[in-house]
Amino acid sequence: MNKDYNDAYQRGKDEAERTGENNLAFDQAKQLLRPSSWLPGAENRLKQASEGYQQGFKDGIRRPKVEIINPLAPATTNPNPSTTMTSISGQISLLENLRDFLSHLQVSLNTAAVGYQRRVDELHAQGLFDEYHRDLSNESLAATLQEVNQLIANIEARDKPQVQEIIGHLLSYRP
Repeated sequence: MNKDYNDAYQRGKDEAERTGENNLAFDQAKQLLRPSSWLPGAENRLKQASEGYQQGFKDGIRRPKVEIINPLAPATTNPNPSTTMTSISGQISLLENLRDFLSHLQVSLNTAAVGYQRRVDELHAQGLFDEYHRDLSNESLAATLQEVNQLIANIEARDKPQVQEIIGHLLSYRP
């Protein structure tokens, strides 16, 4: 492969990962505006660039887009530095931060589940055999979505109420 192919491959892959939209026509138009398009062999370079872009796009679209949350990342800093973390107010602030994190985690889990379902459906639309799509949807995907939904429900029914109960307990000690 030549430089035109490799450069276009990377542009196609980047576009697929960034937007998921195939902009081959726009990429070709940009190539035609380059001074090299007037040199001998331009038609062949454009053809190779088009092939590279298409292959890069195909390879890039195969990668699922998933937002990763790092639960081990440090919590945000104390929003009220005048309170110490050992004070009741400081403890309440920390617990409110945890409650907000749990809400964000629920949204992220739901987004990931929807993304997984959408990706399986996109693969089917792109040519994945009906049998494979059905197997994935009815077995792996269904079980995973059920577990994710159960996790979201557990956070709502158990974790967030426990955090709120501790906050309530601490509030009862406030002057």
